[in-house]
Parts: sequence; structure tokens; C-alpha cells
Amino acid sequence: MASAKTSVIGLIFEERYEPETGSLSSDVVTFDDLARAISVSGSSLSSANLANFFKDLVRSHTRNENFPTEVVDAGYTAEQCIGSVSKGCFRFVPLPEGQTVAFADRTPAPELADEVHVVQSLSLNRESRLLGRRDESWLTQVVANLNLIATHLALCSPLKLESIQLLQTNVKLRNAEIDALFLAQNANEVEHESSQILICAEMKHGREMLEDEQILRGAEAASQEAADRLGLRKVTVVPMGVKTLVGGLVWIVEFSHDFPPLVPVSERLYRLEPPVQGIS
Repeated sequence: MASAKTSVIGLIFEERYEPETGSLSSDVVTFDDLARAISVSGSSLSSANLANFFKDLVRSHTRNENFPTEVVDAGYTAEQCIGSVSKGCFRFVPLPEGQTVAFADRTPAPELADEVHVVQSLSLNRESRLLGRRDESWLTQVVANLNLIATHLALCSPLKLESIQLLQTNVKLRNAEIDALFLAQNANEVEHESSQILICAEMKHGREMLEDEQILRGAEAASQEAADRLGLRKVTVVPMGVKTLVGGLVWIVEFSHDFPPLVPVSERLYRLEPPVQGIS
């Protein structure tokens, strides 16, 4: 079932799309454009927090259902541009070749379910486990405290690392926020052209989707600010995604440091034992 946002996005696209040429008069949708379209459409949507208009849509598991079919049929999808364009909210972009839906859902490879790795959670304080919540902040805390990123990189990654340390959670950069940022030491400097590796982990809980654009934005922001804020002159950036799945599973996927696009190089499913409240 379409949402109120569907008609608003469709209205904006219709005003800009030129069927004869298949082009747009303008691809960027500003907050002013959005507020006007909400008013014109007669929608009950609020204009109070327009920064969340597209962000909430694209991270939802119903995002393809709620994105206008006429936009996809015309060969377009959309991506966020908050922070990169003045007053920009999102922009219309051509669909990637061969893609038939607005947003390609990134899901675990089916064969991963055949070999789930069990990780202990006894080292988590019992009272903390009982207070577990179904949100990204709690997931980030669990992942950090149980060293799940280090576990995955040690067991599955093509990288050969000597050490890894958590720098900070909820790192706010210019145009992005990174849920967990790690610094690792590379054991093979020649192959990867850098002895230091920044690992950017994006966390998603429950029905929210691991969204490529958000992961890329965080990794690119880390690349840009590695020297300015961390004093790292020569660094490799590795994007990672972490998502909870039904049944108390945690899916971790590592992407190539040669991005964009995001290309998975390792992934695995993990189960916490004993179970941790909120991780399901």
C-alpha cells in the first residue's frame, strides 16, 4: 500500500520529467520544493521535519512499495543529498543498469544460514542484557562490547590484520554519521598500500534496511576527514554493515575498500549465546 509520501514524490517528478527526451528539468529536490509539493498535494504530512522525509522512506523495508512506480517506469530512482547540496533533500538519479526496482535490497547470501557462528555473550553484564532495546544504539553497544567486528575480520576477512581498536561510536562527521569507527593495523602494507585501516560500521536493527548510499556516505566522509581529524596521512577505509535478523541472528558484511560501488568481500551470520534481549 502506497504512503502519503508516494504521491508527493510522484508530483515533484511529474513536474520535472520530459517524456519526449526522458530527461529531467532538474534532479535535485530541495526542502522548499518538498514543502510546496506537500501543500499542493493536500497531504496530511507535516513539514516540520523535512530532513527525515526521504531518510525514513529509504531505510524502511517498504521503501520499494512506497516509491512511485511511474518514477521507476521512467528509469529513475532517488538518493539522499542532504549536506552535499545547499538545502537539498534528495535527488532523482537514473536506475542502475539491470535494476527493476527503485532500491535494491541487500540481504544475506542464502548459504550463510547453513553455518551460523555462535558468539558468547556472557561477558555482557546480566543487567545490561535484561535492559536490551530494539534500536541501533543498543546494537552498537553489543557489537562493540562483544568485539563482533574484530571476530568477523579475524575469521572471514581477506584482510590480514595485526590489531584493531574501537575509536568511537556515533561519530558525527560533516555529511554523515558513523555508528562505530575502528582503527586497524594492516599486516600486509605492500598489498593494501597502507598500514592503517579505518573501519566504518553501519548498524541496522529489525526492519530497517542496510542502505548502500548511507554506508558509502559514511565511508567517504571518513576518507575525507582521516587526515584532518585523526592525523592519518595514508589510510585505507573499509565499509561494513551490521544488521539484526529474525531469530536473534546478527548479519555482518564487509565491503571492498575499493568503493564505490559497494562490493561484498566477506559476510557471515552470528548467534549470541546466551540470547541478548533486543537482538532479534
